[in-house]
Amino acid sequence: MSEIRIGSIVDNQVTFLEDLSEAAFNEFAQHKQVLVDSQHHLALIDMVKENYLDFINHLNSYTDNFDGAKLDRSDAHIYFNANRYLLNFLSSTKTFLDHTDSNMSHLYGKDSPERRQYEKLKNEQFDSS
Repeated sequence: MSEIRIGSIVDNQVTFLEDLSEAAFNEFAQHKQVLVDSQHHLALIDMVKENYLDFINHLNSYTDNFDGAKLDRSDAHIYFNANRYLLNFLSSTKTFLDHTDSNMSHLYGKDSPERRQYEKLKNEQFDSS
């Protein structure tokens, strides 16, 4: 294997700090991947939050401006947009749950105590709603 070294670049000057073993390099690479995976997971959480807020804000804007009149065909856009925002929220939630389940299986194993605990907590939330 080729030489692996840690270094820094300051003002276009490269300074090598130390040599790195292949095992240490692989450990750094694994830690980096954990950070990348965590960032992806946080992005999914943000997507769920944003889609929820979009849905709630749409409903609030409608109810804030509701004059009590019966809805008719000209108000179809209200139903359309409410359904669109709700589907975005539900789809992003399902994506988040699927990715979490997949990550738990990958990290701990499909039949691990950690994944079983996650499934138990998830099922309790679904059953209580």
